[in-house]
Amino acid sequence: MPTIVSPRVAALCAAALNLTAVEAAAAPTLLAQVPLPGAPFDGIAITPDGAKLYVSLVKAKNPGVNTIAVIDTATNAVVDVIDLGNQGADNSSPRQLYMAPDGKILVHATYVDNLVFIDTAVDMVIDTVPGVGSAVAVFTGDSSRLWSRDSNSKTARVFDLSDLSVLATFPLLSPPLLSPPTTAASTRSPPTTAATASASRRR
Repeated sequence: MPTIVSPRVAALCAAALNLTAVEAAAAPTLLAQVPLPGAPFDGIAITPDGAKLYVSLVKAKNPGVNTIAVIDTATNAVVDVIDLGNQGADNSSPRQLYMAPDGKILVHATYVDNLVFIDTAVDMVIDTVPGVGSAVAVFTGDSSRLWSRDSNSKTARVFDLSDLSVLATFPLLSPPLLSPPTTAASTRSPPTTAATASASRRR
């Protein structure tokens, strides 16, 4: 049975992938199966020009050793492997990959919640920023800054991508816990029936 894609979903896919609505609505076709030097996990990212695809891999466990495979999309072959080393935790697994809009910086959020910065021109790690909690990375549209959320310390950090310095740190305040609203119905006494009135007179 063919896959049915709504026009709205097709339009959203087209906007995200620079495809026409017809191309986005078309059934996917398997082009190739690429052998990977490790077990693929959560992270996958592609350069804006579509030339290189990055896939986060689990290379070993106990302790966790992770890598990123670099795939040439023209040949559908692994052309490089970026070694991330020991992640510092048993059974650790890689998390998400985040590509800058200009394609120059790739950020890998690790299991131990470090942010690993990778220069995609040479596919090498250029810096690692320690963190705790679930790190999430969001780039500004001009690729000049990176916002990273740290759910454990409840902060957001802003990085200058020209030198990876921290420009600012903001607290992420949780909203106060609110009690359920009290309604007029809940504050009124229960209605007195004839049966309850008679019982009160007997007492």
